[in-house]
Amino acid sequence: MRSRRRSWAPVVFLLPALVIYTLLHTAPFLGTLALSVFSYDGLRPAEFVGARNYAVMLQDDVFWHSLRNNAIWFFGEVVVATLVGLGLALLINSRQRLSALFRTTLFIPYILSWAVAGMLWSRVYNPAPSYGLLNGFLAAIGQEQLMQNWLGDASTVFPSIIVAAIWKGFGFAMVIFLAGLQGIPAELTEAARIDGAGSARVLWSIILPLLRPITAIVIIIGLIGTFKVFDPVWVMSQGGPGTASSLLATLVFRAGMNDFQLGYSAALSVALLICTATVMLLYWRFLGRSRVIDD
Repeated sequence: MRSRRRSWAPVVFLLPALVIYTLLHTAPFLGTLALSVFSYDGLRPAEFVGARNYAVMLQDDVFWHSLRNNAIWFFGEVVVATLVGLGLALLINSRQRLSALFRTTLFIPYILSWAVAGMLWSRVYNPAPSYGLLNGFLAAIGQEQLMQNWLGDASTVFPSIIVAAIWKGFGFAMVIFLAGLQGIPAELTEAARIDGAGSARVLWSIILPLLRPITAIVIIIGLIGTFKVFDPVWVMSQGGPGTASSLLATLVFRAGMNDFQLGYSAALSVALLICTATVMLLYWRFLGRSRVIDD
């Protein structure tokens, strides 16, 4: 009897968490998967359409454009923010007296909500020189020909949002890399310098290889976040003008909330999940797994 009670004890303790997880994650996922094969607008009865929503999605140029924007977001925001965060972490780690001040100051943008950051950067990109900080600066230095309607022009809106996202996101990478740098034994770098290695050699041969597990973590988090990006684009441009800055997450929201195509929105959500899982598995297979385990 006692052995049976002991064998059931872990199940009893895990059961509340399992129930909560099922209600909050598994059930909504299964509901979305089921809804994706129906045509439903929230008012009329749902009509079973099979794979038609997925066929329409694969033939939709906006879907492919949004997927391409997600890829651009990763290379334009995640990679650049990671490199900026690494550079600042190296700089701050070498200036111990200023590390606390710099770390706090540079981390502030990351903790701001996108509602606040979006309003701030919308003011920066305001096309009127008297209100927009960027165009006002260009006018002040006599470069009026460079002035743009940054968030209203299809050619500049997405790069402008990426710049704002880099400003907001590099603080996270900086703090993570700082933690990794502080975990590197000082004896390793000191021994290398005694052997005649310069700063560049120490960085390339000792510091960066030891930071590989930290880099993998930052990139993995960035990959996951790439397909979940919604707030910056919706706050600053709502995916416009047209679909110039549309991402998969904003496309899901527009299809469901604006166009009331709930079945199609569910199909887009499933595609979003598949894209995220595929990219994560590829990264883990070819880069992440070997680096994290070896290190």
